[in-house]
Amino acid sequence: MSELGFDRAATQVYGVVLTCGPVPKRAIVSMLSGVSTEVGRALLHLQQSGLVGSVDRRVRRHQYYAINPNIAWRSLSSERLWRTTDAVPVGGPAPGPCTEIEAISSRLYRPFAAALAHQEWDAATTDEFAQLICEAMGQARQTILAVSTSPRLPHVASFWATLSDRLGVGVTYRRVVDLDEVIAHGLGIVKRDIEEHGIDLMVLERDRINHKFYVVDGTFLAVFHGQEDGARSGVGRITTRGTILRRYARRFREYAKVAIPGRFVLRRMEIAAEELLRPAKERLGVEELAWVESLVHYGKFSRLGVMRGWSKDEQARAEDRAIEVGAVRRNVDGDVVPAYPVTEADIRESYEASLR
Repeated sequence: MSELGFDRAATQVYGVVLTCGPVPKRAIVSMLSGVSTEVGRALLHLQQSGLVGSVDRRVRRHQYYAINPNIAWRSLSSERLWRTTDAVPVGGPAPGPCTEIEAISSRLYRPFAAALAHQEWDAATTDEFAQLICEAMGQARQTILAVSTSPRLPHVASFWATLSDRLGVGVTYRRVVDLDEVIAHGLGIVKRDIEEHGIDLMVLERDRINHKFYVVDGTFLAVFHGQEDGARSGVGRITTRGTILRRYARRFREYAKVAIPGRFVLRRMEIAAEELLRPAKERLGVEELAWVESLVHYGKFSRLGVMRGWSKDEQARAEDRAIEVGAVRRNVDGDVVPAYPVTEADIRESYEASLR
């Protein structure tokens, strides 16, 4: 852990939480007298790194627990990798400190998932909600259903580490999204998800998606609070109530029934990518064009500028030039993405024509 930037206090606190959690801060302090004054800071560092979660309402107050090491360390490894390189890994996780720590800590881990400790719970922050969703998905044995629109939770590494773990044991993942997600994730990544990982991706017009939620095995629901839920606290709710779960499972079926298959959308977007890059090749420099091509393939996960060693000014100039010629734009999340010459309506029209 010291190789990864964790100090002695954080390492010792993690060891306690890993083997004893859920555990209150005062108990950690009593067990670690040598670093007692640093426990609070260490806990914050571990939480920000996605290694430790907390339960601070209802059943237990201010107790800390280790997030499943098989997910947490894989997520941290991916997060560190994605800062400097494009996000389509080849094969399994690369050997390194995270992989070694995952193997050791998995044997010491005392399992606990806050998401399973409550019949119903409103998550106060996006970090808390993302962690609860990942914990719930980590329990999946059969099917995960999801409906999503922009803006989305930014915790991509945690979600992917959890999903890849579940997909690896045969869990089915079905997801309805808007076109913005396909564009933001990149056509290469979407193609990998569909063809290599077997994700059943479906695309629906954004204005037809009125809910954002996850249903896990028909026994757990995580639903984002919408504008109409102004009286509810936090960003979303988790629940295991059967009537509510059945309602949202039915809503998923209704969305899936009218959504367009991801494979069709991907083919149409690949054609649009050719239409986008044709004029870009005439108006952009070699490096600028390479960057736009990387955006097509990797979306917001493109790290070509980092790999080429671009300064902030060089990156800004490339973005400004590509925006000027109409090759890229900023989406609702503020990410720079390709400005494809195709709309949701165009894809719907093409799809319906293919059915006639």
